[in-house]
Amino acid sequence: MNEQIYAFACCVRPSTESILLCGIPFEIDPSNSQDDQLRGGQYCLDQLGGEWIPIAYARELSEEGKLAFMKTMRETLFQKD
Repeated sequence: MNEQIYAFACCVRPSTESILLCGIPFEIDPSNSQDDQLRGGQYCLDQLGGEWIPIAYARELSEEGKLAFMKTMRETLFQKD
């Protein structure tokens, strides 16, 4: 059964400096963002396990948008001096 994806969470695994997008099968409503972010975070932890930490959310990303979102997050999180 394929669930419709309404939002994406950018999840990071600090021990390996890895990053991925986890599709979330429910809306992340900006007006109710704290509760929705908690629900989204719990969904990601249930799907991926505790080594992956959800850190940011995005809605309705195109394929190009997904790549740009991940690139920005990777550059922001794993800056090398």
